Amino acid sequence: MCNQPAHRREWHNLFFAAFPDELTRGKFQTVADSLQVNDPSIRLIAAQRWHVTLRFLGRHASISPEPADTLCRALQGIDADVFELVFDDLRSFGHSAQPALALCCSTIPPRATALWTELGVRLDAAGLTNRASLPFDPHVTLARAKSAQATPSRIEPIRMRIDAFSLIDSLIGGESYRHIARWPLDAGV
Repeated sequence: MCNQPAHRREWHNLFFAAFPDELTRGKFQTVADSLQVNDPSIRLIAAQRWHVTLRFLGRHASISPEPADTLCRALQGIDADVFELVFDDLRSFGHSAQPALALCCSTIPPRATALWTELGVRLDAAGLTNRASLPFDPHVTLARAKSAQATPSRIEPIRMRIDAFSLIDSLIGGESYRHIARWPLDAGV
């Protein structure tokens, strides 16, 4: 029997995301802290990881420069407008063993949907993996719970201005994200 150490494959999630500014992150933190006060078993997600996924591009065994370059070329010259998301719901969803506790939007603005759609069109045109069949449900996962639990359905609305988005490489189980590229949105003049 061979006693070689097992090679552990590292998996990466690749996605487009928007990140909150410091003021918005502080408001998210207030909600996250209240969740933990009500249930100390809740595991908060690190604040620097809070984001809104605009398009999930899948799980990969590695992220080489070639697919990242292809994605960047596919989005070259993208023209989308700045928009605002209003998080006014707190929901529990996902795995019943460790559900996510996330801030959600009861209404999705047309500009957000337009960006989501444009990303899908460009990914399709470039022949890239596109999870377009998943509905666009903007949310920010704040924490993981030990089990499914009731959460308040409404919270004081928190506004998040989306003025840019990034291509993100996330090593599963890692503590930080690698920002591969960033695209500003048009603020209008």
